[in-house]
Amino acid sequence: MVSPTTSTESSASGAFGTPSGPFGDLYVEWSGPPDAPGVVILHGWGSSAEMMRILADALAPTHRVANVDLP
Repeated sequence: MVSPTTSTESSASGAFGTPSGPFGDLYVEWSGPPDAPGVVILHGWGSSAEMMRILADALAPTHRVANVDLP
Protein backbone atom coordinates (compact mmCIF):
# COMPACT_ATOMS: atom_id res chain seq x y z
CA MET A 1 0.00 0.00 0.00
CA VAL A 2 1.26 3.46 -0.85
CA SER A 3 1.59 5.78 2.11
CA PRO A 4 -0.09 9.21 2.07
CA THR A 5 1.58 12.03 0.21
CA THR A 6 4.69 13.06 2.12
CA SER A 7 4.83 16.51 0.56
CA THR A 8 2.39 18.60 -1.38
CA GLU A 9 2.79 21.83 -3.26
CA SER A 10 0.50 23.88 -5.47
CA SER A 11 0.66 24.09 -9.24
CA ALA A 12 -1.61 25.32 -12.03
CA SER A 13 -3.26 21.89 -12.10
CA GLY A 14 -3.61 21.59 -8.33
CA ALA A 15 -1.48 19.94 -5.69
CA PHE A 16 1.31 17.51 -6.38
CA GLY A 17 3.51 15.34 -4.23
CA THR A 18 5.66 12.27 -3.98
CA PRO A 19 4.07 9.43 -2.00
CA SER A 20 6.53 6.73 -0.97
CA GLY A 21 5.81 3.06 -1.36
CA PRO A 22 7.65 -0.26 -1.41
CA PHE A 23 8.92 0.41 -4.95
CA GLY A 24 10.10 3.99 -4.43
CA ASP A 25 8.59 7.43 -4.90
CA LEU A 26 5.87 8.35 -7.38
CA TYR A 27 5.06 11.81 -8.68
CA VAL A 28 1.31 12.51 -8.43
CA GLU A 29 -0.58 15.63 -9.53
CA TRP A 30 -3.90 16.07 -7.74
CA SER A 31 -6.73 18.21 -9.10
CA GLY A 32 -10.48 18.55 -8.70
CA PRO A 33 -12.75 18.77 -5.65
CA PRO A 34 -11.64 16.50 -2.78
CA ASP A 35 -15.17 15.12 -2.32
CA ALA A 36 -15.77 14.31 -6.04
CA PRO A 37 -15.58 10.78 -7.50
CA GLY A 38 -11.98 9.72 -8.01
CA VAL A 39 -10.12 9.01 -11.26
CA VAL A 40 -6.54 7.74 -11.59
CA ILE A 41 -4.73 8.55 -14.83
CA LEU A 42 -1.82 6.28 -15.79
CA HIS A 43 0.21 7.11 -18.87
CA GLY A 44 1.61 4.56 -21.29
CA TRP A 45 5.18 3.85 -22.29
CA GLY A 46 6.92 6.88 -23.76
CA SER A 47 4.50 9.32 -22.14
CA SER A 48 4.38 11.28 -18.88
CA ALA A 49 2.01 12.94 -16.44
CA GLU A 50 2.75 16.22 -18.20
CA MET A 51 1.32 14.85 -21.47
CA MET A 52 -1.80 13.61 -19.63
CA ARG A 53 -2.42 16.99 -17.95
CA ILE A 54 -4.90 18.05 -20.66
CA LEU A 55 -7.10 15.06 -19.78
CA ALA A 56 -6.67 15.72 -16.05
CA ASP A 57 -7.70 19.35 -16.48
CA ALA A 58 -10.77 18.31 -18.50
CA LEU A 59 -11.89 15.87 -15.76
CA ALA A 60 -11.05 18.13 -12.80
CA PRO A 61 -14.32 20.13 -12.69
CA THR A 62 -16.32 16.99 -11.87
CA HIS A 63 -13.74 14.49 -10.54
CA ARG A 64 -10.88 14.23 -8.06
CA VAL A 65 -8.00 13.36 -10.39
CA ALA A 66 -4.72 11.64 -9.50
CA ASN A 67 -2.40 12.06 -12.50
CA VAL A 68 0.40 9.59 -11.76
CA ASP A 69 3.85 9.83 -13.35
CA LEU A 70 5.33 6.34 -13.44
CA PRO A 71 9.10 5.87 -13.41
